[in-house]
Amino acid sequence: MRQTSLLDSQNDDFEAIQRYMSYTRKFSESPPVFHLATYFQTITCLVGRNRYIIQGEDYIYPNLYTLVVAPSSLHKKTSAIRLLKKFLNRLKAMKGFIGQVGSPEGLFGALQENGGSAVAFYSEAGQLLAQASSKKYMGDILEMLNDLYDCPDFYRKRLSSGARTANDVCFNLIGASQLDSLTTHVRESDLLSGFLPRFSVVFEDRLQPHMVRRPAPDIKLQNEIVGHLNEIRKACQEPKAMDLTRNAWEYFVTWGNNKYTQAIVAPPQIQPMYGRLEAHALKLSIIIHLTRYPSETEIDTASTMAACDYAELILK
Repeated sequence: MRQTSLLDSQNDDFEAIQRYMSYTRKFSESPPVFHLATYFQTITCLVGRNRYIIQGEDYIYPNLYTLVVAPSSLHKKTSAIRLLKKFLNRLKAMKGFIGQVGSPEGLFGALQENGGSAVAFYSEAGQLLAQASSKKYMGDILEMLNDLYDCPDFYRKRLSSGARTANDVCFNLIGASQLDSLTTHVRESDLLSGFLPRFSVVFEDRLQPHMVRRPAPDIKLQNEIVGHLNEIRKACQEPKAMDLTRNAWEYFVTWGNNKYTQAIVAPPQIQPMYGRLEAHALKLSIIIHLTRYPSETEIDTASTMAACDYAELILK
């Protein structure tokens, strides 16, 4: 798999990201890109709807649906994404963490109980797809997840229990899957309907050096990470629009046009992935810039370039 520049340990522009990667590197044999994906997911769970980019009539919020994929348990997928829960717990930010979605009614209940916000966690995301296709009570779940991805101000749906409403939605989802489980349960309709293209799918098939004995985490680094995440959360207490600088927009427009040209000649099954790529990059540009400048609302070219670079991993 191609590597994003964010994993370059010599990249001093992204100090907070490198600190998190250095922290995990000491005790984890999960692929570094899985830790990067988890770090981004942690930030967006803290930010919620309080940062966004305006695109026409749409607000692009930084919520993410993340799926880390590898061939077997040897890649320690769940070990990487489990750090999301651990850091949210250290920040006392577990409100809305609902674990695995049990049913459409259960998901709606969680949203209503938590003011529209929720974080779903799947240690084996293939189960979600399997249940959606085989269990009647889960039949509406993929459609709901499609709708919730855009963080609607007002979402109403009629379920078996009656009409349900959620306001100010901000829904995040992170999961892991073995490659064979994913390919078994993903239907062509899941691609063409836009369900899977909403995910930042990060794949890695290379094993990292095995650790029989893992040293204890560096508590100093851990505290620095918690402190920085808390700084981001405090800076994002109120809703504010973010925007790209002029130079950043120039880069993004060129990049977006290039991806569109590639999409036109791509196989039909892949085109929906391209169709969501610009939105992925804008979400990531918010997250990446907040790691560098938590209080700033203008996103510079370096953050935009890194976001586009990371977004392209979804296509590989």
